[in-house]
Amino acid sequence: MRIIVLAVLAALLVSCGSGKKPDEQAFQQSLDSAKSAGKGVDEQVINAILEQIPSPLEISVLLKESGSKYNSVMLNSSANLPKYNSNYKKALNLGVYGTDLGYTNIFGKNQDGIKYISSIKSLADELNIDNF
Repeated sequence: MRIIVLAVLAALLVSCGSGKKPDEQAFQQSLDSAKSAGKGVDEQVINAILEQIPSPLEISVLLKESGSKYNSVMLNSSANLPKYNSNYKKALNLGVYGTDLGYTNIFGKNQDGIKYISSIKSLADELNIDNF
């Protein structure tokens, strides 16, 4: 079990690296090229794989149960909110802040959680999805 948790942590750290971030246009081009390439993998296989991936909240619970300590440095700072100037970046970071909110909630860090609730509300308002 600890090996799985360590593997998940390692994957999260690698994915949060400071490498080049895809921009909105590159993301759209990759979607377009995937559509034109045709069907490569059976939809049932993809669904089976996706069902096995733990949710961000499940990962937070695993971190806490493994004895890990709360570390706010791992979270996306709510001070970064003004940097998200496209709908793509806003939507992506809406998910990131939601994950961070779950992490703060699992560890009972309500003061930090309030910052993320505020950031989520702001992004949802800007994306016109605030009533969801």
